[in-house]
Amino acid sequence: MLNFQTKRSNGPHQAGRATRQGGPMPNFQRHPGESASDWRARLRGVDAAALPLRRLNDLTACRIEAELAERRERSRPAAKAPPPPPPEPPEPPPDFLEQCKDAVRALSPEDRLRLIWWLHSGMSD
Repeated sequence: MLNFQTKRSNGPHQAGRATRQGGPMPNFQRHPGESASDWRARLRGVDAAALPLRRLNDLTACRIEAELAERRERSRPAAKAPPPPPPEPPEPPPDFLEQCKDAVRALSPEDRLRLIWWLHSGMSD
């Protein structure tokens, strides 16, 4: 004859319930921080023959949830590293301003006036 020892609990997934052999009922829910593959492996290790029908249904439902969670984790793309920042534009050589001044000094007076007018008008072409 089978011995069904039970204690009152807050639900079918709570520890404290008993199996046919009198041991505590396992918790089939996923533990915090447990990976889907670890959860599925833990559920595979449960002896389904030792469970009453109601708990067997719970185990089966959780095994299906664990399999689906494992598939979702496998299909989730790996986290990509953020793209590197764009390179900063190169700084002009330190003597660049002096080169520009020399180029302006080499202009004829007429070209210098045209350059001043071009700068003053917003350097539009």
